[in-house]
Amino acid sequence: MKRLIYLLPVLIAFASCNNKGTLAPVLPDSVTVQHTVKLSASPQLTKTSVKDSTLTLALNEDVVLLLNPTGFDHTYAVHITQDLTSSALNKLDYTTINNGASFYDYLEDNLNNISGKTISDTSVNGTAMKKIHLVRLINFVKKFANAQLAINAQMAILNTHTDVITFSSYVFYDKSYPATTTTAAINYSN
Repeated sequence: MKRLIYLLPVLIAFASCNNKGTLAPVLPDSVTVQHTVKLSASPQLTKTSVKDSTLTLALNEDVVLLLNPTGFDHTYAVHITQDLTSSALNKLDYTTINNGASFYDYLEDNLNNISGKTISDTSVNGTAMKKIHLVRLINFVKKFANAQLAINAQMAILNTHTDVITFSSYVFYDKSYPATTTTAAINYSN
């Protein structure tokens, strides 16, 4: 009987509950919001060429990142990565030039260390933002047994209209904040 008396308030509390099964959405805190990156990327232009038996795909990476100015000022690093698995560029060797040095099969993702960017103030729908515009050339190469095989591969790529790159960006400030992604088409030309 004593157990029933102790359980009675708990039973009354549960019985009086009028929950219809809806939960209030959990909103991100203001620190997470100010460290959220907004990404945009127009179609990525990629020029193809063949020299001897080597196919070169010169990707002109062009991405815009927008950040809250307060979040930008309180950020250690802004990172950007590329997922090339849905493109002819996937698994090809590549070179980049950054700060005057050439890098083979290495693509810097920390924007603090990338020379091909500009940072400016802008406004989006009346809201002040920091705009980071990243432009860099990435040269992908593939060697073939002969020139004709390289030309055949180039023609096949030029007839491809479904390739995409998925960009992902996140901010680091005491921790890594949630990443934002966007997808851009690749436009191949010769």
